[in-house]
Amino acid sequence: MGLFILAETSAGYALLKATDKKLLKRDDLSEVTQTAERTLGLMQLKKFEKFESAASALEEVAGLVDGKVTPMLSRLLDSIKDEKKASLAVADPKLGALYEVGWRTSLV
Repeated sequence: MGLFILAETSAGYALLKATDKKLLKRDDLSEVTQTAERTLGLMQLKKFEKFESAASALEEVAGLVDGKVTPMLSRLLDSIKDEKKASLAVADPKLGALYEVGWRTSLV
């Protein structure tokens, strides 16, 4: 059971696990995430999928822009498929809609 956050970086995809299950419901969320140090205390890295090259990074970004779950992203998300009562936070509504179709994890 837990809250996971999907983050796309220039180096690859990061799947973070919140240390506080009710992180997104906090009234002071914008305050506690103003610095990297404070944000780091709220999350732990669960898994990181590194882009193999600049070309693969561009392909991944193009897939996200087109609203597609790429094989690389799918592999990363498979790592939380069996988590009980897991929630996944994503920033892109298109990606969120695609994710809900294929996985049992709830989306926030």
